[in-house]
Amino acid sequence: MAVIKLQSDSDFKSEIHYEFDPEIKSSILGKGGMGIVFKGKLVHDDTGKFEPVAIKALFKDLSEDSIQRAQREASIKVTHENVIRMYDFIETIDLDNKPKYHIISEYLDGETLSGLLKKNKSLVWDESLEITKKVLFGLSMLHEKGYVHRDIDPSNVMICRDGRVKLIDFGIAKQVNVYHDEFQQGTIDGKFIGKPNYASPEQAKGNHWLTNATSDIYSVGILLFELLTGKLPYNGTTYEVIKGHLERAIPINELPLVSENKIISDGLKYIIKKATDKVQDQRYQTASDFIADIEKVLKGKRPDLPKANKLFYMIPVAVLFAVGIFMYLSHSNQAYIKQIAQANTNLIVAKYSDALADYKKAYSIQSSGSIGNKIKMLEILTQAVERYVNSDYVKADSLFQIAAEMNSSDAYYYMGEMSYDGIGVPKDFKKGFSYTTKAVELGNRLADYRLGLIYQNGVGDSIDRDKALRYFDQAGRLIDRGVDANNPELQYVKGNMYLQGYGVPKNEKLALEFYEKAAAQNYSQAQFQLYEILKNSDKNTAMQWLNKSAEKGYPKAQYELGSSLIGQGKYKEGVEWSKKAADKKYAPALRQIGAIYQDKVKPEEVTIIQLATGIKGNDSIAYKYFKDAVEYDMDYPNGRYAFACKTFELAKNLIKTNPKKAKEYFELAKRIARSLPVDNQLYPYASQILTYNY
Repeated sequence: MAVIKLQSDSDFKSEIHYEFDPEIKSSILGKGGMGIVFKGKLVHDDTGKFEPVAIKALFKDLSEDSIQRAQREASIKVTHENVIRMYDFIETIDLDNKPKYHIISEYLDGETLSGLLKKNKSLVWDESLEITKKVLFGLSMLHEKGYVHRDIDPSNVMICRDGRVKLIDFGIAKQVNVYHDEFQQGTIDGKFIGKPNYASPEQAKGNHWLTNATSDIYSVGILLFELLTGKLPYNGTTYEVIKGHLERAIPINELPLVSENKIISDGLKYIIKKATDKVQDQRYQTASDFIADIEKVLKGKRPDLPKANKLFYMIPVAVLFAVGIFMYLSHSNQAYIKQIAQANTNLIVAKYSDALADYKKAYSIQSSGSIGNKIKMLEILTQAVERYVNSDYVKADSLFQIAAEMNSSDAYYYMGEMSYDGIGVPKDFKKGFSYTTKAVELGNRLADYRLGLIYQNGVGDSIDRDKALRYFDQAGRLIDRGVDANNPELQYVKGNMYLQGYGVPKNEKLALEFYEKAAAQNYSQAQFQLYEILKNSDKNTAMQWLNKSAEKGYPKAQYELGSSLIGQGKYKEGVEWSKKAADKKYAPALRQIGAIYQDKVKPEEVTIIQLATGIKGNDSIAYKYFKDAVEYDMDYPNGRYAFACKTFELAKNLIKTNPKKAKEYFELAKRIARSLPVDNQLYPYASQILTYNY
C-alpha cells in the first residue's frame, strides 16, 4: 500500500488530514486534462472516523495559469445541497523536490447529466424541470456569493444515486468585477470562455466584462431546451453555433408536445424564450425568478408577467389632474433633459455631428453656459474628426490642438493615435502616451483600449497583462455601444480585437465581418485592413479594397498602391500615388520619393523611373525627403539608412568646396548609422559610414 497523506495548513488546528492510495485501481474515479481524480478519505485524527472525498492530483507539467485556475476553483466554497463542496487546495513536494498540487472536493456517487442524456436522448418535461430547478437553486447560491459559473452544460451537472442534483466544476467561474482572475483564464490570449453550444451572446462575443448572472441563466435555458428535445438549438461549426447565439432566435417551435395541457406546453416555451433572450435585460435577472416560473408550470399554471395593479385605477381624479398639471409645466424641462441625454449618448459612441445637433437643440430649449461651451468645442472637434477620417491629418492635428485646449477627451485620443502612427505629425510614442493618458483621465473609453494594447504588447512600456485586461474591460462597453450604433470607426476597432484576440476570443471570420461593415461605410483604415487580410488568398478583392482606401486618402494604402504599380512598371501612376502618401508625411513614402529624386549616385531602377515619369534627379530634393522620413518616423530603419547614405554622399561631395559643412554631414551620417541594427546584408554601407575617417 502506498497511502498518500495530505495535511492542510488551513485545517491543521481542526486535526484532520486527507489520504488516498494511487496504486489501488478501483480508487481512480477518472482522468482529465489537468489530472487524475482518486477516491480518498477525510480523516478525523482524534476519532479515526472518516468520510469519502474526491482528490484530484494535478499533472506536473501544467502551466502556471492552470495551477492558479485550479487554486481558484478550490477556493470557491459554497455550502448548498445543489453545489459540490470544495474542501481544499494542497501543495506537497515530490521526491524530485518539485511541487505537487491536489484539489480536495466532495465525493459524488452518480453520473453526469450528459451521461444520462446519452442513454435517454431527452427527458420527460416534469423531470427536465425538476433537474433544471435544482441547477438553478445551486446557481442562486453561487451568484449570491458573487460568482458566475460560465460553464453550465450537462457534463457539469451531476445526478447522484440518492437523487441529489449537484452543480460541479468551477474551473472558469468568475468573481464578478474581479479583473485579475479573468486574465488568468486566458481571455486576453483569445481562449473561449465557456462552451460554444451553451454560451450566452455576450460570451459568444467574448465580452467577458458583460458576463453576469443572466449569462448563466441563458446557458440553463439552452440546457432545458436540450433536456426536452434531445438536441441543441444551434449546430454546425463553432463559428456557425456562435452566429446562432448572436443572430438567430431559439427554435422554440421544435419543442415537442410535452403535455395535452396547453398551459404547460405554452409555459415551457415562455420560460425558455425568456431565459435565452439575446438581450440580457430581457432575461430572468435572477435564478430565483426563473425558479418561480418553473414552479408555476409544474403546478399547471401560466407563468405570465404580472398584470397592472388595479389600485392604479383607484387613484383620485384630483391627484391625476395635479400630476397632469405638473407634467405640463415640466414638459420643457423634460424635453431639455431628453435632448441632453441623447446628445451625451451620441457623443459617447463618437457620433459627433449628431451630438452637436442635439446640443444645439437643447440650447434652444434652455440656454446654458456649459452647453454653449460644449457646442463651441464640438464645432471644432467635428471638423477635426472629418479631416482625420478623410486623411487630411495636418489640418486635423491643428484643429485637435484647439479642441484639446477646450478639454476635449476625444481630441487628446486622436492626437495620441496620430503620434503613434507618425502620420501628419512626427512619430513620437512618449507624446502619444501622454495624450492617451490625458484622454483616459478625461473619461475617454477608446483611449482605454489603446492603453490596453500598450500594456498587452509591451510597446513603449513593460508588459503588464493585468493592467491590459482592466483597460480592455473599461473600453469594451463603449466599443460595443458604438458597434450597435453602426459607428464605422468602432466597428473597425472591434475587427482589430477579433483579429488579434485582444479582449475577445481570436476569430478571423468575425474580424472580417466587422471590417466589411466599416469598409462599406467608406472607412479607409478598414478597407486597407481587408486588403492586408485578403492579399494572399483573394488578390482581386484585396486590390479593390486597396484602391478604395487609397482613393479615400489613407496614406498607407496610397503608398502600398504606388509601390504595387511601380513594381508592375506603371511608373507614372505609381509615383503619383506614392507622392500623395508622402504629402501626408508617411515615412516609407517619403523615403521612396526621396530615392526616386536621387541624382549623382542612383541605381539603374531609379534612372528608369525618372525617364518614364520625367522626374529630374535632384540630390537636394532627395535629401529633404530622406530627412523628413527620419523626422516623421525615427523608428523606421530603412528611412534612417537611406538618410545616412545620402548624408554621407553629400559630405564626400563637399570635402573640397566646403570642408566645414562636409564635417557636419559626416558626423550626422555616423550618428544616424549608429542607430541602425547591425546587419550588413540589409544595410551594407552602414559599416563603411561608421569607419570612414575624415
